[in-house]
Amino acid sequence: MSLSWKDILNTVLAAAGVTLVWARLHDYTWWLIGSWKGAMATLGALGLVLLVVNMSEMADLDNWFNFGESLLWVATAAVIVTGLFTASEALFITAAIMLGVLYAGILGRHVYHSMHHPSQPYVAAQ
Repeated sequence: MSLSWKDILNTVLAAAGVTLVWARLHDYTWWLIGSWKGAMATLGALGLVLLVVNMSEMADLDNWFNFGESLLWVATAAVIVTGLFTASEALFITAAIMLGVLYAGILGRHVYHSMHHPSQPYVAAQ
């Protein structure tokens, strides 16, 4: 399997997200994660960058997996926006899990494609 720059950037973003969640759940008071609202905003920013990096793959709505992933992105955005207003731990954890599932789906799709079409770069919309 050959990793693309997107896979590497996605993994860096996921690692930053895991660090963020771990630090907030262990009551670290860093500037951006000192409150649930700040942590949710930071998590939302990481998710937004993850979405922008993978936006080209969301254009293929004929593929059911991509369509389902697009719906999960919308649901995740709704949870994050709601979490910005309510600032609760439960919504923070829910958003983190949803972003983790999205990351796993993106990486899984790239692994599947590279195993079944090793000579072609991954392009969802053709």
